[in-house]
Amino acid sequence: MSVAPARDDEDGYELVHDDNTPDVAGGVTQITAYVDIDDHFLAAWHDVREIAAARRGYLGTRLYRGALGYVAIARWSSPLMVARTAQQPEFQGAVAALGARPQSALYTLLRL
Repeated sequence: MSVAPARDDEDGYELVHDDNTPDVAGGVTQITAYVDIDDHFLAAWHDVREIAAARRGYLGTRLYRGALGYVAIARWSSPLMVARTAQQPEFQGAVAALGARPQSALYTLLRL
């Protein structure tokens, strides 16, 4: 799956973070939208990403900023690895510190 390249214009989005690894075959894509954010969101998000990046199955993330907030596109080896990370108290605490209510979903690339 190819993730959209960065674009910087008034109608688009801005790439804020890029691990340079989300475009790999297999696994799942986790798309998370963050709205109602405050000034400390980016520092808190980087804390969440650092915890996730240390977990087995993490393949990379891109974070985009748009007019309504942020969208993170993360790649994981499997839904199980996402679930295991989400169950970790350290991860849950970091997500709670974001000051935003993330809306997240997992997707699998289908080939016809």
